[in-house]
Amino acid sequence: MKKIYYREAMERAGQLPDETTKALIIDLIHQVDPNTLLIEKKALPASLRANLVFDQPDTPPRGKPMRTSVTISGVVLHPAFTLPRLMWRDDPGKPGVIRSERLERERRFTMEESPYIELFNWYRRERDVDEPPFASQ
Repeated sequence: MKKIYYREAMERAGQLPDETTKALIIDLIHQVDPNTLLIEKKALPASLRANLVFDQPDTPPRGKPMRTSVTISGVVLHPAFTLPRLMWRDDPGKPGVIRSERLERERRFTMEESPYIELFNWYRRERDVDEPPFASQ
């Protein structure tokens, strides 16, 4: 999620080729309350992550497993004689669909359910006290 302030919103609206759409979006931007922020939601691509656990016999303390996490993008070559045990996780699914077995995070802020400006996938949310007003940036 990315905060969108007035200046950036007007720049993005100004780049629209259709004059009618541009006028409508600019009008919606002008209607945003100063105590509200626009938030752009972007879909993240699916990624493959691996949690590795291995022994390092050359470094003390011996016998203590080392743990690390890596993001994998592309072909993975493993030079050892044995392959590690694999645990495959299915694709979590479409963004916005909450699966029942997934834990819910405590939300830091409340955001509207539907986009305020659907063309850019911008949502409105209340501004925190320490955040600058929408029009000031």
